[in-house]
Amino acid sequence: MAQAAPAPRRRRQQRRWPTPLLRVALLAVLVLGLAVGRGAWEGVQTADATVCSPRPPVSVRIEASGGRLHATVSAGAGNLRQMTVRPSVNAAVTLNGRTVDGNGETTTLATGSATSTLTVVPVQWGQPVTVPIVVTDDCGPWTTFVGGGAEAFGPMPPPPTATVAVATPTATVPMATATTTATATPTGVPLTPTPTRTPAPTTPTVTPTQIPMPAPPVSNRPAWNGVPRVSLDYTQDAETWWAGHPFNPESSGYAPEIASPGYEINVLTQYGGNIQAAIDALPSSGGTLIFPAGAYTGGFRLVGRSHVHFLGEPGAIVQATTENMILGCPVAADYAAFGAQLQARAPSALACATTDRIRDVYIRGLTFDGMGTALQGLQLAAAQDVVFDGVTLQNYANPGDHHRGLVSGNASLENVWFRGVRFVGRERYALYLDGLHGGGVIGSVVENGFSGGALLFLTNDDFSRDYDSSGTVELPEQRMSQYIAVYGNTFAGGTYDVVSATGRAMLVKNNRVVGSLVTLANFQSKSSYMDSRLTYDYDGNRVIGNRVRQARQLVEVSAPPTCPKTVNCAAIGAYQIRDNVVESASTYQQPVKEVSTVFGTIHGPNVISNTCVGGVCAAGASTGARAERNP
Repeated sequence: MAQAAPAPRRRRQQRRWPTPLLRVALLAVLVLGLAVGRGAWEGVQTADATVCSPRPPVSVRIEASGGRLHATVSAGAGNLRQMTVRPSVNAAVTLNGRTVDGNGETTTLATGSATSTLTVVPVQWGQPVTVPIVVTDDCGPWTTFVGGGAEAFGPMPPPPTATVAVATPTATVPMATATTTATATPTGVPLTPTPTRTPAPTTPTVTPTQIPMPAPPVSNRPAWNGVPRVSLDYTQDAETWWAGHPFNPESSGYAPEIASPGYEINVLTQYGGNIQAAIDALPSSGGTLIFPAGAYTGGFRLVGRSHVHFLGEPGAIVQATTENMILGCPVAADYAAFGAQLQARAPSALACATTDRIRDVYIRGLTFDGMGTALQGLQLAAAQDVVFDGVTLQNYANPGDHHRGLVSGNASLENVWFRGVRFVGRERYALYLDGLHGGGVIGSVVENGFSGGALLFLTNDDFSRDYDSSGTVELPEQRMSQYIAVYGNTFAGGTYDVVSATGRAMLVKNNRVVGSLVTLANFQSKSSYMDSRLTYDYDGNRVIGNRVRQARQLVEVSAPPTCPKTVNCAAIGAYQIRDNVVESASTYQQPVKEVSTVFGTIHGPNVISNTCVGGVCAAGASTGARAERNP
């Protein structure tokens, strides 16, 4: 067989280098483009060369002070016309003293302005910041950016010094009486008496804290026989739901006490401190694990075992460099595998996510210590009726990625509560729960040191499914966070927000923030990418009776940033912001910041009333929101 003739080879053309004058010009552009300092940088990219020839460059001069980068932007030709802040990374931005949206906003500048000042503060301390901007002067647009590495900003400035006086919250709004159905029946049986325990060989020193823990209100009602299962009425508003809840100190039916199973195991004396061995020794009906003072290492996994209580005596510390897990079934340990089995409608996975979740898990009085290397204390999945009482979480690491909390959870969570818990940094968040229904944080303390924020409640869209095959994903099947109470807590501040959520019927009430922050509650929205029939409506969130030392606004409400299915863009609105106090007016701008997008707007009716700032109170309803729109 004849072979094809080889293709003729092309003659390599000799590269001609620019003239000496052009070489100097190119070198100047390169130097400008690579002007990166050790801590902060000023990026410069070429503009449209057809606007001015030669194009005078826009200059950006940066100074760092007080944990901020101050960028003075000067026109290259004539005056500045406008500036566009493009979607930024880890940045809170102000332009000439006015807050601009880090997700993208164009500002028309005052006539005759040759310079403007851009101030950048990191949202998450210890992480790099990048703010792309487009500056338009008399020669047209010029693209550049302002930013800095982690070291550019230095350590996070301490919050303003404040005298902390934590008092029992007082209701400011009359509550409606609601009936709450619980399948667990209160009994008159007191908590099982604790016999004298053999002391542990060593007692670790607990990390000292700064914020006092509020004393929990007392009740003369009998204890519940295990963690009570409280049914949800998805037609109720958040205040009505909370008014009748047995964990609400303001409720006439307040009953906080929980009795533990009579079958006891002393983890120290019977199993040498091996928590997993003690769990494995429990009967199928459950039991109570007693932790005398001492250090317990090795961690544990509680999988599919309900009615298990962990009772720690003073000085009992669980030290683990890996996360402890509380799971409804083995596959719940693997998020992706669990979701895949649900997609295939595997009967065991469907049961684990609905009727067979692990339940009645009670953890009281223990300190969880990450030894400076563990990323989180506990992971929850496919769990319901879980209560943490008087627990401390401390000494965890923050690698700066994802959005973990000291306790994290997902995959069908219901009725999970944190009462009198102390969260001591690090990690991105103190608490992260994805798709929780009916739960919250009560009378707890969140100290400083969390780079992302304090409490994060998101929509677990992977687990929003038509479980009953009705053809509709109904509210109980929608895993956006629903019926969450953040009540009577004390936050150190020093973060962007203390509550960040994609949820509905959320109540943030009677909390105290002793430091500074940007916004108290950040309510966002998310469109479903799993099911085009499902349109989330993040409505009915309420922020009432809180006291904040210093904030830019009380609440931020944002329309969905994307809409993958195009036909089911999420909605958000019908919020109420009432009876809140901001002690300092120095950075305050407005009670609510509304951010609309091309994928949605914020609907009403919305109520804003009785906001007190710097000692001045403004009454009125449905006023005070500043609306913005993102392209």
